[in-house]
Amino acid sequence: MIGRALILTIFAMFVVSMMVTRVITRSTTAQNDNVVRHFQRVTGRDIAQTGVNLALRRLATNSLWRTGYSKLGVSGGKVTVSFLDTVFRRDSQSPLIAAVKIISTAYVPFISATDTVSDRDTSFTTIAYIPRGFVPSGNGGVRGVITTHNRITTGGNVTIDGRDHDTSGTVLPNQGMFGVWTTDTLIQGGSSTIGGTNIRGVDYAPVGKTPGPDTSIIRQKQPGPYPGTPDSVMGGAVNGYPEGTLKSIAQSGINGSQYVTSPTFLTYPLRGVTYVELPDTNAAIFWNPCNIRGSGILICHNASKTAFMKDIQPSTFYGLLIADDIAHINSTFTVYGAVVGLTSNPSTVNDLGNGNSKVLFSSIAIENATSLIKPIIINTYTNKVLAWWE
Repeated sequence: MIGRALILTIFAMFVVSMMVTRVITRSTTAQNDNVVRHFQRVTGRDIAQTGVNLALRRLATNSLWRTGYSKLGVSGGKVTVSFLDTVFRRDSQSPLIAAVKIISTAYVPFISATDTVSDRDTSFTTIAYIPRGFVPSGNGGVRGVITTHNRITTGGNVTIDGRDHDTSGTVLPNQGMFGVWTTDTLIQGGSSTIGGTNIRGVDYAPVGKTPGPDTSIIRQKQPGPYPGTPDSVMGGAVNGYPEGTLKSIAQSGINGSQYVTSPTFLTYPLRGVTYVELPDTNAAIFWNPCNIRGSGILICHNASKTAFMKDIQPSTFYGLLIADDIAHINSTFTVYGAVVGLTSNPSTVNDLGNGNSKVLFSSIAIENATSLIKPIIINTYTNKVLAWWE
């Protein structure tokens, strides 16, 4: 009896030991699976975030970049980044904001575990929205590829074309704007040509004074109000440009921006916001001749609106040109973007162009210029993000 009891006791202890071991093994396996899944989640999330940050870096230097990444190797996984030009609204009371949606999806290979949930690739997605550049045409002062507050004339072989163009000169159909918009009158002279897009989205290629451009792409004797400062051209405080914003950006020097009181101090090519504040007097102060090779937003202005740009030399500028008084867009100079004149009292009859110069509306060039300065207003590019979901 004693022997049998001993055997039963030993057997019972063995059974109990096996049960305890099984419980421990199961617990250890579950913990291991939890660690594996947690590692995969953290890795996948980090890689997806990395994809968004890589995209933000590229967009900071080229707001038009939409190539993205396809299964880019990152930290043992892969990430695919794509974009969608869309709109964003913070809530039902907020205005719509033109935005770029960034979709970053990370793929993390499985790590060996007993749980079949981990026996497959795992994917994680991060979505971010950032504001897109804009053409300040609604609340702003870009109402034609040429916008002025005084009588203007065109001469020589200058071409003014409000049809939309990319930065290589290719026309983007049916999305342009007026060729000329002025509060006074236009006199088309010489062999100059004018084209544009009317409010119905119909494009008209540039033509000379005979037979003359279609009247639907020219606006003369337009009523006010008219913007009186560079910031109001951008739409003012409503668009995020309270008075002094552009000057402050230029003085910051960020993204190649420059603030000077004499054009002799400029460094080329122009980038960011270039603000030339000529001396404030009652007489016209000339920047003559003008070299404005580069891109961004170029401003020539003073409080009396007597800063005068004259005889623009052969070069190419991409973006938005805002000047108090501007004349003689000369030779083979080309603007991709738009030109806005502020004064209602030019120093001479405002002969905008002669030679073979071209002023071609380009929403891409303007959006590129405005998107690059948006992050400067709020200090860092990362803070430019409107929303971020993981």
